[in-house]
Amino acid sequence: MKFDELRSIGHNIADSLASGIGLLVGVYETDVFGEARRSPERCVVVDFLSSKVIGGRASRSLSRAIALYAKALPALCQKHRTSSALLRELTARYSVDAYGPRFVVTVEDDKGRRVVDEYIGIPGRRIRLVDHLAGTSQARSRCTSATCHDCFWHGTAEVKYCNQVRLLDCMLHSPQTTPIHRHADRN
Repeated sequence: MKFDELRSIGHNIADSLASGIGLLVGVYETDVFGEARRSPERCVVVDFLSSKVIGGRASRSLSRAIALYAKALPALCQKHRTSSALLRELTARYSVDAYGPRFVVTVEDDKGRRVVDEYIGIPGRRIRLVDHLAGTSQARSRCTSATCHDCFWHGTAEVKYCNQVRLLDCMLHSPQTTPIHRHADRN
């Protein structure tokens, strides 16, 4: 079993909840981004393994939908020819900023391999970066060291803006000593 399958499962389940339709669990309408806007934390963090909201506030309807997604997870894993028992963590952080809805999916397997991917829009698309030397490429996954993870969740990292689009790299823990200058592709 490849780790990328678990990553794909994480994107599929998080994107299904983000879509607001809920075809993965039957037809179940939700507005996770609306609830993120109304939450005092300005986000909703969902743990799909425990079927709980671990950050922000969720309505009863959204909480029921999250429970349905948690029940659907083993069947989704089976369709991908893997098991949900291989997942140690599967969370998604939903928020809305000036550029629209976005969600960040964290997947960790039973061996400790971990990745944090950021998606923007509905349906969720990976952010594309323009590298003037190499052309357009997908954004790298976030650093998953404990320090960077804390920076991401608690906002202690220095956030840089370039052409009014937030950079994905944690500037405090970048291997380079000078800021990275990249622009997000708006297509």
